[in-house]
Amino acid sequence: MEIETQERDGVIVLRLTGSIDSSSAEEVGKTLDQHLAANTSVLINMAEVEFLSSAGLRQLLLTQRKADEVGATIAVSSIQKHIAEVMSVTGFLGFFQTFDTEDDALANLG
Repeated sequence: MEIETQERDGVIVLRLTGSIDSSSAEEVGKTLDQHLAANTSVLINMAEVEFLSSAGLRQLLLTQRKADEVGATIAVSSIQKHIAEVMSVTGFLGFFQTFDTEDDALANLG
């Protein structure tokens, strides 16, 4: 798992590459938590995420709950079709603002 971080238009953008699974979910969660403490809007760009396990789903849900507690917004963009289907079937997709592209998300969050 690689995580690239950039600030765009006042929004922290995390571009994830690889798999979010039991070996990487904690790292993703820690990175998200660090940015939630200091920012009101965080965008997770999942264009390069190839696999999302149940551990990854759980971590995203925990992060969304933490965002709700601190009054932050988490949005997800560029979800690959097979991952979006898993998130939809499990009900997780409804927990997040989702956008087709990073630019679409920034236009709505920034």
